[in-house]
Amino acid sequence: MTSYVVRQDQTIFDVVVMFYGDISFLYQFMNDNPQINGIHDIILGQTIFYNEKNTALTAKFKQENIIIVTALPAVNEGRSFDNSFDFSFR
Repeated sequence: MTSYVVRQDQTIFDVVVMFYGDISFLYQFMNDNPQINGIHDIILGQTIFYNEKNTALTAKFKQENIIIVTALPAVNEGRSFDNSFDFSFR
């Protein structure tokens, strides 16, 4: 099993796709990391463990040194839009 330290704004889904190549391995990832209690329980600097699946996607990530980071920063009390957003474009 290999270890990895979670980076800023990475989600559990980012890590699963990056090392397993497919989100369907989320359950396997959770089994490999019993310290994680839920999908929102992964945090910056946390060490996680994985059994990397060798797929074309994971090989490409490794070859190109691609780190997947998709989380949005927590702004506006966790909302994606600020209070100025309206529906005037309808």
